Amino acid sequence: MGIEINLNYYSLIPILFAYFIINYVIHRAYLMVSIKKSIYAQPNSRSSHYKEVPQGSGIIFSISIFSVCLILLELGLIKSFYLHISLIAMIVSIFGFFDDLLNFRALLKLIFQIFIAIITVFSFEFNTFFGFENIPKVIQYATYVFFITWAMNAYNFLDGIDGYASVGILISSFFVLLLMSSNLPLEFLIFLVLILINVLAFILLNWPPAKIFMGDAGSLYLGYVFSIIIIYTIDRNFIALDFWLLSLSFYISDILITQILRIALLRKWYVGHRSHAYQNFARIHSHKAMLYVYTLFMFFWVLPLLVANMSYPDYSLFILIIGFLPSVIFSIKYGPLLSLD
Repeated sequence: MGIEINLNYYSLIPILFAYFIINYVIHRAYLMVSIKKSIYAQPNSRSSHYKEVPQGSGIIFSISIFSVCLILLELGLIKSFYLHISLIAMIVSIFGFFDDLLNFRALLKLIFQIFIAIITVFSFEFNTFFGFENIPKVIQYATYVFFITWAMNAYNFLDGIDGYASVGILISSFFVLLLMSSNLPLEFLIFLVLILINVLAFILLNWPPAKIFMGDAGSLYLGYVFSIIIIYTIDRNFIALDFWLLSLSFYISDILITQILRIALLRKWYVGHRSHAYQNFARIHSHKAMLYVYTLFMFFWVLPLLVANMSYPDYSLFILIIGFLPSVIFSIKYGPLLSLD
């Protein structure tokens, strides 16, 4: 039987700060080990870096968060749901880590991702279908399997320049904490903060010029975890679907516009490439410039629209269209039309 204790937000601050320091130290240690063991991401025609960079540090996310969830469950601070999610996510991360080492075939990775998505969907009970009720179960399950699989791949696509995938997680998580914390249970906030702290410790080494990459061990992990967070928060009516759409509008636009244009241009949309708008912009300008553009867009465009959407829900469709417009234009201007691959 677990030991139950009561903690408020403020009493957690020194504990979380210590957790941040520990994670940073572990990432530094992994950096030295990966150099010694030659665990490198090799530059190629699909990458946006031009020298060997240590990779696979994302495995630390999964082990760290799973270990803490074990402790938090014992202390009665979280429910078993979060431990189960972190366990499945750790399996995803371990697979991604071996992919970083061995470079698995795309078909094997897809089969694994679909298998994980199926296991997840049948392991947890969801009350609604992205907030909609009375949808046939077969449609719900099939769509959730597709979404979880898509999210893992999509986030993997976005891990293409220094710091970009990490900054996206940090800003989206910050927006949730800033605007939606009053709607969320403490246990969810703790879980989200654990992810935020892990990524924050990592980005100190991933900021351009990056000293280390998270690799598939991190990108598949974060893609999986956030797909579950999105489904769970919408299903429990904690966060509305339009909040997530706005928060992720820059990423969604880039992924969808890139795929649509590559199909229209008769290019192989299903293979690795570097024709995403953020990759082309970073190549033309710099990795840091892309991070600054993304950050400014999120804080000075998306954040005010999120507040407006919460204040005027009747105009949510109009606000969504306005929110997506700049990122769609950006994706068209800097996307596959500027690439030859």
